Amino acid sequence: MVRCAGAGTRGTVMTVLDVLMNIAAVIGGVVLFLMLLTIAALPLLQEWGEQR
Repeated sequence: MVRCAGAGTRGTVMTVLDVLMNIAAVIGGVVLFLMLLTIAALPLLQEWGEQR
């Protein structure tokens, strides 16, 4: 991301957008990780359920 040196209202908005994008990226990464973990654990959970 290119940041402007001028600390005006636009600079503040860009910083807020950067923070929001970073938060969204982190949340997206966590959700993807959890989905992959769930998909990988499904067969194990099914086996465990059958054994009980």
